[in-house]
Amino acid sequence: MRHITYILIGLIFLSCRAQTDRESIHKVYFADKIWKDGGYTKIDQMTFDMDNDKISDTIKIYNIPDWTDPGDFQKLEFKLSNYDTYEIYNLGDWTNLDNLQIDKFKDINKFNSNRFLITDISDTKTIMIIFGWTYASSPGKLSMIDLTNGKIKILYDNLFDLKAIEDLDNDGIKDLIGLRFFGEGYYIDSISEASSYCPDNVLKLTGDTLISDIELSENYNIKNKGAFFGLDYDPDGRYIRVYPKTDKQFEPYYQFEKYRKYPETSLRLITKDELTKYSQNDLRIMRNEIFAFHGYKFKSDDLNDYFSKLEWYKPIDKDVSDRLNKFEKENIKLIKELEDK
Repeated sequence: MRHITYILIGLIFLSCRAQTDRESIHKVYFADKIWKDGGYTKIDQMTFDMDNDKISDTIKIYNIPDWTDPGDFQKLEFKLSNYDTYEIYNLGDWTNLDNLQIDKFKDINKFNSNRFLITDISDTKTIMIIFGWTYASSPGKLSMIDLTNGKIKILYDNLFDLKAIEDLDNDGIKDLIGLRFFGEGYYIDSISEASSYCPDNVLKLTGDTLISDIELSENYNIKNKGAFFGLDYDPDGRYIRVYPKTDKQFEPYYQFEKYRKYPETSLRLITKDELTKYSQNDLRIMRNEIFAFHGYKFKSDDLNDYFSKLEWYKPIDKDVSDRLNKFEKENIKLIKELEDK
């Protein structure tokens, strides 16, 4: 009997030791450097099944005592049921969701918490989104963490004002829609020529990376804002370079009626019925006005003379085909077809 008791005690000891060994496994991912001048204080704790094993895992939230910079918490600890522990540090500006964010994402948030958003971005991938402190000139830093099957990975950690999460191209993966900067956009490398161009940026998840999808961004902006002039950031990522340059503040497509004769050719698809009332010469001007807006240098003397009299026309390039939006491309084909009849 005593022999059996010793065996049981030994097994219990080994079990406890094995559990301790497993609990000592730490996989630390840094969104920022670790705070070395003091400890962290746990301010919240919640449970969520991150690895889909039907056993609740633990999420602990920590802040730094007497922290005076923006941010409500600076550390997350994920403790999974398999004893793996992940720690993520952020000395930037993680904040709780405000009431507008809570209301905006309530239908897709799988977790009843004002700390962060947990949602399915596809049938196989679950993500956590943590919002950052919003400054006057730019959004806060958005952190996006992959929770799929308990494999904690940082997918995104950059300035981004998240407006919506939608599957824009019906590929089964939801896209992130928002702004990288508030009121961004300049004509050239000059702050004195700042414009009001402020495009929405569509982030597409490709593998384990979020990237700006130009085609989705263009379609979304044209549909919702009536204009898109690209996401051509300067090398330092400070602003978007917009062409053509004009002497006055840049105006988006939907304000072109102030000086463009045929602004609708850049805003929507034109029908044949709408064009039947125009002469061949009118159609020629209409078609070439699209190229003129994008700064095309005309070879034809009469077109060059015509557009040079317009204040907004600034010839800068012999090829502007890569700047045409999808409406302009289709309208050019249709106008040319009727023009040649």
